Amino acid sequence: MIEPDRSELLSVATAAAEKASKVHNDLAEKGFSVAPKGSSRDRVTDADYQAEETIVAAIRSRFPDHNIVAEENSYEKTASDYCWYIDPLDGTVNYSRGLPYFSVSIAVALRGELLAAVVRDSSTAETFAAVKEGGAFRNNSRIWTSRIEDYIDAILISGFFYQDSKSTDENLRTIGRLFEKRVISVRRLGSAALDMCQVACGRVEAYWQSRLNVWDFAAGKLILEEAGGRVSDSAGQPVPLSAGYIVASNGAFHDKLLAVINE
Repeated sequence: MIEPDRSELLSVATAAAEKASKVHNDLAEKGFSVAPKGSSRDRVTDADYQAEETIVAAIRSRFPDHNIVAEENSYEKTASDYCWYIDPLDGTVNYSRGLPYFSVSIAVALRGELLAAVVRDSSTAETFAAVKEGGAFRNNSRIWTSRIEDYIDAILISGFFYQDSKSTDENLRTIGRLFEKRVISVRRLGSAALDMCQVACGRVEAYWQSRLNVWDFAAGKLILEEAGGRVSDSAGQPVPLSAGYIVASNGAFHDKLLAVINE
């Protein structure tokens, strides 16, 4: 069997992301149901399920034997060395309340190495994409991270793990220490995939959050790294494609952020 090249993988991911964004926007106009999921702070909507169905159908129409790991459903493991990581609606809480910051996140890996990724902002149609060793792009224009390394010039983004008050307390203390060092701002926007893309295109210097799932960060990881950034765990070690603590930066600010997190 002929192996797909990276441009073909990216093309399939991009088309699937566009279809999923249309699901988001159509249901936002027509109306959708919202239900609790896992904890009182988490939510799931019709758009999560329908967007995932749309993405999976698009991938399987071209690559029926590839593995799929997605947020809303489990899929039978195949013998393929390819695996797709899908967050059909990253930022569900925002979406459920009409806050225009939510996205589709799709990445594909071969034996654990990310090859192609797309993150699409459904509110703006801004699309971030990358292939391994091919650079990162926003709406087909090449992007790079900022080179800011001083606290006083830095804007950062963080997130909070819903189900663990201890990690939330630790994160709040980290934010307090960053403000003591006079960073411009720390923001909490609500879509990990988009947050990492904001770092990739130089709008902010870093993003961090504990206990992200692989579908939350896989696409953002490749896009950010191809834009010149760095992604690690809280100890500065490489991040495997599994749930964990994510620190994502422009590279220049990375060690400073790690030092504050680990104080």
